[in-house]
Amino acid sequence: MPPGAFHTSRNMIIDAANDRLFVQVGSPCDLCRQQEAVIGYTTEPLPRNSEYGTILVANLDGSGRRVWASGIRNVVGLDLHPDTGELWATHNHLDLMGSELPPEWIDIVRDGDFMGYPLVYGWRAWVDFNLPEYQKILPITRTDSLMVANHKRPAALVNAHLAPMAIHFYQGDLLPPEYHHAGFVAIRGGRTAGNLATVPGFKVIALFGSPDGSDTRIADFLTGFQSSDAVWGKPVGIAEDGQGNLYVSTNNGAAIYRISFSPLLATWEHNLPESVLSGATLEIAGTVHILRLGEGAGAPELSLDLSGLGGPASVPLVAVGDSSYQFASHLVVDVPNGLHEVQIRIVQGQYSNRLVGGVAVLPTADVVALIDGPAPGWRFEHSTFASIEPRQREVVFAGEVATSITGTSSGIAGWRAELVASEPVSTVGYKSLRFAFHPGDAQFDGHSLSLAINNPSQSLENGRGYGQFQLPSVPVDLLSPRPDGRLWLDVERKEWQIVEVPLEVLQVVEPMERVRLFGNTRGTFYIDEMRLITSAAPSITAVGDEPLPLAFDLGQSFPNPFNSSSVIPFRTDLDGDVRLEIFDIMGRQVVTVLADFLAAGSHRATWHGRDDKGRPVASGVYVYRLQAPTVDGWTQATHKLALLR
Repeated sequence: MPPGAFHTSRNMIIDAANDRLFVQVGSPCDLCRQQEAVIGYTTEPLPRNSEYGTILVANLDGSGRRVWASGIRNVVGLDLHPDTGELWATHNHLDLMGSELPPEWIDIVRDGDFMGYPLVYGWRAWVDFNLPEYQKILPITRTDSLMVANHKRPAALVNAHLAPMAIHFYQGDLLPPEYHHAGFVAIRGGRTAGNLATVPGFKVIALFGSPDGSDTRIADFLTGFQSSDAVWGKPVGIAEDGQGNLYVSTNNGAAIYRISFSPLLATWEHNLPESVLSGATLEIAGTVHILRLGEGAGAPELSLDLSGLGGPASVPLVAVGDSSYQFASHLVVDVPNGLHEVQIRIVQGQYSNRLVGGVAVLPTADVVALIDGPAPGWRFEHSTFASIEPRQREVVFAGEVATSITGTSSGIAGWRAELVASEPVSTVGYKSLRFAFHPGDAQFDGHSLSLAINNPSQSLENGRGYGQFQLPSVPVDLLSPRPDGRLWLDVERKEWQIVEVPLEVLQVVEPMERVRLFGNTRGTFYIDEMRLITSAAPSITAVGDEPLPLAFDLGQSFPNPFNSSSVIPFRTDLDGDVRLEIFDIMGRQVVTVLADFLAAGSHRATWHGRDDKGRPVASGVYVYRLQAPTVDGWTQATHKLALLR
């Protein structure tokens, strides 16, 4: 084997069906050509060795050793798919391209494959060779370009620096049928102090899809290893015993965790609403049907847990036969907006299980972040090249004060001003971010001014959101036209104007923690009355206050994100055939929600998070498209929604 340097592990797997052995050999550096190998981030050279950054294959007696696949920085997990026998691997990518790039891949590795390193990541997205540490790869040769042209799309991607470890394909029958031959991947990284990752990790994810990797979907399987910045488990290894139990090891705790499955099986019927206003009174009733119990464990005890909605934590169910139980209760919904759970707990001796329903609690009022200065629970932060006067009195929108933001004349860097919440704010039930804006004496020509929720993101040529590779937010350039061609801001109007940016444009799929304004304008402009607008509030246009016409319209689904079902509102201006479809982020059709003749007017349709065969789909971002007739023929509109299992 090549001498170990930087990536020193030599993980292996035996392919017994073909009497051969696969061994991974990592790159000795963060990024370098294997013909000019160096150690780690240094310039210290190593002897040339063509086996660096590869997966090797050999016969079990050691003969026939050769390179199976190349273009690898650090493969960790290896497993053979039980249906096809093909080799799957997990891969840890570069360190120096920031917190959001590059994504890590999980993929099939076939004979002769070039997996991208050190040239590209994702799918044919070039490494940032502007970084001084990475310029040693240049120049790019014709051979490089030909290899990249043969780089195949990965089966799945996860966010940068999540560090996928072991991969294991499940072969038991203890878990529910949908897990048969599903893949499990240990995720060792995640968002915490000292880690570059920007999204939560420290978990085990499940891979669903065809054995050839053509439609791989990802969902969380085992979570809970992190509480705030305290991480008590970083999953590394996964194994399975003869009974179908899974075992997960971590590299920062002296424990191995067994994941089993309860013999208790039940279904339920209930009248839980998909959404409800906070403060409303609910009358809840339903029936639970026991389908399977553990042998010799006695009679089950069932209880209803309404604490997720602010109700009692344990309401006993009443038996109405040998295998059916009923419940009925009422409560005032006393929790803030967001996705909340209602649970049925089933306990039989040492066995337990639960049934879970989701209810979206919708807000009854806007969330005010800025009014006469930061609202309670909000504060300003800013960069060196911005100054903020949160309560100036010279230019006022309403009340007595407004906020001024001044960008300096420095040409070194842009400025940043952030309105930060003391606690994360759920965006469930809100449709847009609205604020008042006055251009003041700021210079906008040839400059930029952008708005984002939480952290800004970057989009990739190979597609955003593939697998679980989803970046936190998309900035909106307020000096560019809106999707409908109108302006977000009219900087020539030296007066107050109302700006309203839909949350779907900002692609907010997580709780809001901060509102970011950033750019390189110079001079002073003013903002005030910044708030999240509830879905029930009337819409206000970007510039001015004229109402939108009552015509064809596709509204934002609610709740969004959702975990059981989401309502899609829309309006048509003519009688006719209407079609509503769901697509995944790669453009593949998932299901047709509606295909019917509808009268003109307002309508609603519900998607329950299932595909056209009735199977639950994985967590992720989806696109819904409405097609309907208009006086000019046909028209269509699309929006995004997020499913969180």
